[in-house]
Amino acid sequence: MESAHLRPRNITFKNAPSVSPLSKRRI
Repeated sequence: MESAHLRPRNITFKNAPSVSPLSKRRI
């Protein structure tokens, strides 16, 4: 559960691999 709190965006990353490039740009 700590992992999700440290980087909750990672979950969305795996859930939406197609958004992976978009997420990287946000970071």
